[in-house]
Amino acid sequence: MRWDRCEFLTTSSILAAGVLGRPSGSGGEAQTPGAGQPTPPPTEFRPLRDSVGIFIGQGGTIGWLVSPDGVVVVDAQMPPTATVCLDGLNARSGDRPIACLFNAHHHADHTSGNGVFRPAVEKIVAHARVPGLQKAAARPGTEGN
Repeated sequence: MRWDRCEFLTTSSILAAGVLGRPSGSGGEAQTPGAGQPTPPPTEFRPLRDSVGIFIGQGGTIGWLVSPDGVVVVDAQMPPTATVCLDGLNARSGDRPIACLFNAHHHADHTSGNGVFRPAVEKIVAHARVPGLQKAAARPGTEGN
């Protein structure tokens, strides 16, 4: 089966909503690092509706949904802000498991934080070509687009 990006994101969103059911409420304060740690770029949790929101930081936006059954995340940004996001999601979710992390596409500003999320995530979902595209992008002299 071959999907384009729009079909992938639409199907992923429907799956996430079906897996986790109806979301519950959450807060929207900005997150800061702990003492003695390098300061990541400014970040912000911004609720959009009920417990669906966005996390803004280095590399763009991470989407999140927190429900009574678990958490779904879309994209992982870069490691410093992924750490801040993961800490904030744990605080919002009462340490519910992260059922799924969806990668919108292979670019580093969407996937470099996967390693931070990996220990807390049950499943990472991406287009079938993402691993090959990431490897190609990591080779010296390639742009990976």
